[in-house]
Amino acid sequence: MKKFIFVVFGISLLQVFATRVALIDFKVNSDNPQYKYLGKGFSEMIAYEVKKAPKLQLVEREKRTEMLKEIEFSLTGLADEKNQLEAGKILACDYIIFGDIVDMAGSLVISLRMTRVESGEIVWREQLSETGKQYPYISAFFAKSILTRFGLPVDKTIEANLKSRKTKNAAAMISLSKGVDAYDKKDISRAKKELNDAKNMDPENAVIREFLNKLSGATSKFKVVPERYISMVNPAYLGVSRQDRLYGSFSLLSFDKMLTSDNMKRADWVRKSTGYNKDGYGAYEQGHEIVAGYSLPVAPGFGLGFEYNMFQHMDMATSGVRSSSSGDMWTLANYCGLYHRFMLTTGFKLGGKAGLGLGVSVLKKELGRISWGWGAQTPHNYVLRGADIGKQGWEKDYDYDIKWALGAELGLLFKNISETVLFDILAAYNHDNAWQYVKNEQNFNTYRVPIFLENTLTFALNEKRTYVVAKQINEYYLGRSQYLGKLMPALEQWIGAHFSIRLGVEASLINSPSLNKFGIGCLAGITPRIKIRNTAIDF
Repeated sequence: MKKFIFVVFGISLLQVFATRVALIDFKVNSDNPQYKYLGKGFSEMIAYEVKKAPKLQLVEREKRTEMLKEIEFSLTGLADEKNQLEAGKILACDYIIFGDIVDMAGSLVISLRMTRVESGEIVWREQLSETGKQYPYISAFFAKSILTRFGLPVDKTIEANLKSRKTKNAAAMISLSKGVDAYDKKDISRAKKELNDAKNMDPENAVIREFLNKLSGATSKFKVVPERYISMVNPAYLGVSRQDRLYGSFSLLSFDKMLTSDNMKRADWVRKSTGYNKDGYGAYEQGHEIVAGYSLPVAPGFGLGFEYNMFQHMDMATSGVRSSSSGDMWTLANYCGLYHRFMLTTGFKLGGKAGLGLGVSVLKKELGRISWGWGAQTPHNYVLRGADIGKQGWEKDYDYDIKWALGAELGLLFKNISETVLFDILAAYNHDNAWQYVKNEQNFNTYRVPIFLENTLTFALNEKRTYVVAKQINEYYLGRSQYLGKLMPALEQWIGAHFSIRLGVEASLINSPSLNKFGIGCLAGITPRIKIRNTAIDF
């Protein structure tokens, strides 16, 4: 325990005493309209190299943009020295770096300077003249100069770029710069186009890859089978969404378990049983679920979502077999339903680090229930066919009804500016009933469906190619003493840009007056991404 506290304390001190630097987009002087946003591209290229030093804390682009926008600083305003110092104070940094790029008949003359915010003193200057094809060298040159000024070690990749002086396609730098500008303006389609163009020309560029990862979203693809009463996507994310999204889900459920005095398997029970065996009983559950949804950003910081969910579910209590050869079940009770849920969700951005989501739903339920005595056998077509069963004379034993229920949900999202750490909460309630079969009474008792509470903590690592996720789900029942909880830690790894694999474990706990049980299982999934309108398929 002492060792753990010491390590955390050491990390905190490192963050507190690290030198904090803000690198502002450079001003461009050129008659070439293609060079208009070069200052954004070069500032990001240099920033990427500089932040490799652990003792230098660089203000993240998203945070810098958000804070300066709030006080209505523009690039023109930051050209003034007085405003530069004011911006540095607002960003709570120790030093602020500015620069100019001048187009000189094909060569770029780049001049940078660093000012100490507290005193306004210029503590470092550097200038370089190179062609646009030399942007890896230019970035390495300025990064090494900045790190040397602070007496910090220079990463070997920076030294390698300085030594090799590789030339690249200058158009890649132009496309990167345009992509960064589109990213700042939240023009996602244009940003993706420009950045993908840049990637095609410079596939090894880490800055291009970093921005494309940002555009791919900050959440992993880890998802469990959707709960029938809550939305598939936490509505709090709608407030920070950057593009519209069409999604769907299909899942199957099948469970078949015999519970006898010696807890034998169904196959063994069928072989050993002849005729009707009322000493054994079992459970049989089957269902499928389809979800379709669409969400879109309506305005900055505000989004809407629409979702439809159809699920059919059959739950049976069984006993005995008709014959050892066929293995047909005697049905004690059957509870089945066809559900249609329509949901409207909305999300709001709360500052730069939080989101709030709300949802309302209407549920239509076509419900069938059959209750039988011991030994009675049901016909094959009992599932959701009230009219057919009525024709066969089974009315008194069959209960068919249509019911409606309303639901609501609340979502919260907390994240850092770069969206590498996220914590979201989703709570939902539906005014619906479920049924429990009471064997001794040969009847059904109703109870309220539970309140759902889902918590998800996500860490995005390795430039958002690795995700560590912990999902925790609670079901709190009203009117009955029962609780169900699940904890699901998982790891997801993207292999390239078009495929991910994930593995995890599931620990579950059920607590009730008659049963306290802990179970453990595993989960796995893959996601191939295909090049059709940025489509991903999750298994």
